[in-house]
Amino acid sequence: ILRFMLPDFVLLYILLGAVLAGGDRSAWGKAAAWIAGFSAILCFGYMADMVHYYYDFAGIFSGRQTRDQYMTDNRKLTSYYDMAQWLSAHLPEDKRLLIVGDARGLYYKQPFFTNTVFDDQTLAKLAREEKDPQGIANRLREMGVDYLVVNGLEGIRVSGDYHHYDLTTAQWQNLDDFIQRGTQLMYSKNLQAVYGLLPQLKVKPKEESAD
Repeated sequence: ILRFMLPDFVLLYILLGAVLAGGDRSAWGKAAAWIAGFSAILCFGYMADMVHYYYDFAGIFSGRQTRDQYMTDNRKLTSYYDMAQWLSAHLPEDKRLLIVGDARGLYYKQPFFTNTVFDDQTLAKLAREEKDPQGIANRLREMGVDYLVVNGLEGIRVSGDYHHYDLTTAQWQNLDDFIQRGTQLMYSKNLQAVYGLLPQLKVKPKEESAD
């Protein structure tokens, strides 16, 4: 989010310079101070509403919420705290994760790979480049990945804008075949899931697991 605020830092430094200089009453200094102050007034309500909605911590101070309740509040932006806690309780800390659909890595105790919204998403990239599920599995092993940690809620939220998974039908089938044959579903809740990579592909099952 800071990338959207970079121009404000320039105004802030000019404003601070004008204030700290004290005796400087030049027109540009006054103009910068007025512009910065006016911008702050306009943005305050919007920013305060965002903080109140997504990060309201009054429940913590008042004792109405525990830390875990605060972290899993449904107002959080596609919270994955429950899944991170499950990973901490069930997986060794030396296992390596590939985070799918989310650029965030807070709360994971294991080492992980992740992609920002500006990167090619690893699974989509492998589905395009590899001809079969075995190729995808081999590439992930080369990366040292042990588990796929999928935040489907966040992936759906951002992929519409960034077109992360614009795959052909054959590429989707390739990715789905890998999930069905090359992984084992270990956790699934609210479109968030953890898949363990299998040492080798299994025969295509008659009943497929979670997509």
